[in-house]
Amino acid sequence: MSEESSVSEELHGVWRQHPLETDLVRSCYCCGVAVGSLFTQLSALSPTTESPDCDDDDDDSSPVPPRTTLPCSPPCPTLTAGSSEIACPHGCGVPYCSTECIKADGRRGHRLLCVGGVETEAHPLFQFKVTAFDRGGPDTYMLLGLAAQCVAANLMEPGFFGVGDADLAPADAWSGACEDDAADSADLLLVTWGLLSEALRERATALHLPMLQEDHHTAEWWGKVVGTIHRHHVEVATPTAVIDYCKALTSTTSRAMLVAVEGMLCDLGLIRSQSTGDEATTGPSEVSARKDVTAASDGYQASQGDGGGESEEEEDDMLLPSFQQLLSQPGQFLPERTGMAYFGKLAVLPHCCVPSVSVAFANTITPARKALQPDGARVFGECWSRVPSELTYSDRVEALDARGLACGCSRCSFEQSGTVATTTIVAAAAALGAQDTPCATGAAAEAEIVRRIALLAEDDGRNGDAVTAWARVVTLLPEDADARYHEARATGWADEWAESHRLLTRAAADFPKHIETIEALAARNCYTHIPPVGEPMTKELIAERFDTICVESADMGDTVSGEDVVYCSRAPLLDPHGCELAVAAVEAYIVQKGGWSTSRHYSVPTTDVPIHAVAANLEWFNGELSRVIFPAVGSMFDVDPSRLRVIDAFLVKYAAEKQRELPIHCDQSQFSLTIALNPSSEYDGGGTFFFDADETAQCDAGGVVAFPGHLLHGGAAITRGVRYIIAAFLYLRDEDDD
Repeated sequence: MSEESSVSEELHGVWRQHPLETDLVRSCYCCGVAVGSLFTQLSALSPTTESPDCDDDDDDSSPVPPRTTLPCSPPCPTLTAGSSEIACPHGCGVPYCSTECIKADGRRGHRLLCVGGVETEAHPLFQFKVTAFDRGGPDTYMLLGLAAQCVAANLMEPGFFGVGDADLAPADAWSGACEDDAADSADLLLVTWGLLSEALRERATALHLPMLQEDHHTAEWWGKVVGTIHRHHVEVATPTAVIDYCKALTSTTSRAMLVAVEGMLCDLGLIRSQSTGDEATTGPSEVSARKDVTAASDGYQASQGDGGGESEEEEDDMLLPSFQQLLSQPGQFLPERTGMAYFGKLAVLPHCCVPSVSVAFANTITPARKALQPDGARVFGECWSRVPSELTYSDRVEALDARGLACGCSRCSFEQSGTVATTTIVAAAAALGAQDTPCATGAAAEAEIVRRIALLAEDDGRNGDAVTAWARVVTLLPEDADARYHEARATGWADEWAESHRLLTRAAADFPKHIETIEALAARNCYTHIPPVGEPMTKELIAERFDTICVESADMGDTVSGEDVVYCSRAPLLDPHGCELAVAAVEAYIVQKGGWSTSRHYSVPTTDVPIHAVAANLEWFNGELSRVIFPAVGSMFDVDPSRLRVIDAFLVKYAAEKQRELPIHCDQSQFSLTIALNPSSEYDGGGTFFFDADETAQCDAGGVVAFPGHLLHGGAAITRGVRYIIAAFLYLRDEDDD
């Protein structure tokens, strides 16, 4: 979790890619790494090109759009990078990234399962695959294929499966979870085992490998193996090399490369047609979130039909993302590498919805990284969650039930009743007492359990759940200063900033020596609370002085009116000379103090210095808040300017050779401000990009961009020079709050 380090080790296992994606996302059959050059991988996603021929045994029935040939050579050298693709030497056609992976996969059972050299479709191995796909569909095909490889790997390397016969799932664990299709699923297990066992005996004899034992390896045992993998498999959903490449493109300073790549992506039908300008192309687009690029492919192909006129073609083109949208959120428009993996070392761990063990995939699927959190293990032991921790209680129950599992862990108990079961508290107290831990009994033990639940909620971004959990910790241990601080902080993250300030004030009064609380409150209180002295702006004046961007966001909320509008000042709202002095003051401060901060408390990291860290800047900024900023924001969003308060404000430095952009994110604020401090002639690029509107708001020194904090946005990359801004986060104080 966020407040502790973890102990990491490698996990070795097997994986299967989703069969409908093997053409779109070419991946090594053994380790999962992307194969082929980046250009080949990009071309495979296009509805207008034909990917290299391959007879992958996993994609016999994959619906692949019709393709012709690669459109052109790579427009830039970086697209030639990537692992080479090596087909299975025995002729089945599955791709590998290296000869080492071919050998490793052979040892993990592929030698027994390879269909290369099979002369007839009547062969039991071929029929096993066809039957699994035709009768069960792609997900069942993936599950049974993974189970078959585990059986074969265990024959070649006894103990590979990691689970003894006594710990296998019941024979009906998978078929029983198939609800209406339980009987058909049970029959499918009988049929597939008959085919698989026949094929394994034939191959084992030919290769002089260990044989199946007829009295032990039965259809019932096969059902237990499938059920065990169904219960304990890891869902795979990781970014591809293409997604990582698109993210990396935002860091390039080569305009020629960007123009070349944009043209290629247009040719491939992956983005809508447009010219790359100095700023992002304006004009809202109707873009719906989707993971599967084939949806865009269908729209592109429809536009090529004989009966489509120009307006229909333009409409289909608008379904695709713009170049800037694709680069800022490639995972929303390009398919991830998906599938399922099995690791014997994980299968033996008990399930818990507050896991002390997590699994991470980097470049490869196997090996993966297993991370153990010592503090979590100290309370709950070594445990692993079979479902995503960010799910609600009801969604977790449903997901676990689909795996044939149930859970009664401390988190489930807490989320149902608001307390932890007595038996769990006693067990935790015993475990903590055995380790000579101070919180070994009663309320202290329950508080330690709920503290872990709260920290997990913070990590998941479930801020409301975090507030509930911290409130329980405070009830159990009212003198716990850390818990009081965390409760106040989480309450703010849950967009209850006024209540957060009240909690922080009370905590500071009760614990005047708690450094984090005192510093947090001081940072809040240093910004002006006096009534604004500037005159509110009329609607006519706002229309005259500000450009607007209307954002159609999927989650608009209902906190205040006008929250779907971004305001960008046409002329300086603040005195540019004052902005210049603020930059000079912070650069002088950096020389004295030795560096910029790169770790903010919320949103995403920036290279910055808090406004309140420099006395001259704080005085100037407070004056501008009262004189012009609060009155303007109040008029823009139709709220009382005297109720506006600052959560945080900091001066940010973007440099072409260092931090040059900010990823797409949402702010933890009610209103957010971006205030330009230096002339736009000192840099190229920049501005605040609003993802859903596909527009960038940019203004010169002294200009202000104001918007609701929940909108998806990011800092557009600069390609030359240095850009300074102030990022400020505001909330609206309750009317009855003194």
